[in-house]
Amino acid sequence: MNWGKKFTFLGRDDIAALEEATRSAPEKREAQRVLAREVTNAVHGGEQVARAQHASTLLFGEDIATLSVDEVLAVFDDVPSTELSSDAIAGDGIGIVDLVAPTNPAARTELMKTSNGMYLVSGCPFM
Repeated sequence: MNWGKKFTFLGRDDIAALEEATRSAPEKREAQRVLAREVTNAVHGGEQVARAQHASTLLFGEDIATLSVDEVLAVFDDVPSTELSSDAIAGDGIGIVDLVAPTNPAARTELMKTSNGMYLVSGCPFM
């Protein structure tokens, strides 16, 4: 719960309750959910918290097969994306650096410097 103490404005009683919840039912990941909610609220505001929680509920809390195409696509409205033509991935495919940082020279340099997988580049997490 060190993250909760450092990155939220939760009181000691709330932190203690989350620590206990984590000890008694770690599989529920309550502390992670609260941390995500608190940090998202601090950085992006309450509206984005609601959007993120709704997206999470749709994608992970329900049977996605029961959702309409529009419901699923609406989750991705705010997700940065790039469209690729089928030619870009045909044949031998596309390298991971070209895929995740096609036009950002600084990001390409950082990705190529890493030797242990990928990591945060320009604020975007990559694995």
